Amino acid sequence: MYAVPFSQISLRQLHPKDEAVFVSSLQLWQGEAFEWYSFILPKNPDIDFSDMLQQLENEREGVDLPEGRVPATMLYAFYNNQIIGRFNIRHTLNDFLLKRGGHVGYAVAPSFRKRGVANQMMKLGLEYIREHLKIDKILITCVDDNVGSIRVIEKSGGIL
Repeated sequence: MYAVPFSQISLRQLHPKDEAVFVSSLQLWQGEAFEWYSFILPKNPDIDFSDMLQQLENEREGVDLPEGRVPATMLYAFYNNQIIGRFNIRHTLNDFLLKRGGHVGYAVAPSFRKRGVANQMMKLGLEYIREHLKIDKILITCVDDNVGSIRVIEKSGGIL
């Protein structure tokens, strides 16, 4: 197993031209619940890509959010013409997110785990938050036995 060159990972929102990469990258997530790749696909697996992009835009803008949801931006990690991770940023916190979830949720495709991808996604994601969302204090949570996420959070300056 080798590290992924950090300079070759980009973290950004999906664009209409990303449809083929989005669909082909689904194979990297085989055996995982689709929620790790997309929050929209599990609810509507036959959704048109342009409709999914509109839903992501609505989430960003806080339009027609379901009960309990907050505005959020979904960023995807691109590497070597594949989507190898996703980074979800909640713009505000409700009571539930204050206890579990926080501002950030992320996932890395199984074949790219333990290769530094989560650390790079966190670095790029935190830069995005500071530049675009102006959130001063960022809450990031994980379960007590998720050693990998604990290390990513601590390496990013997180304090228990």
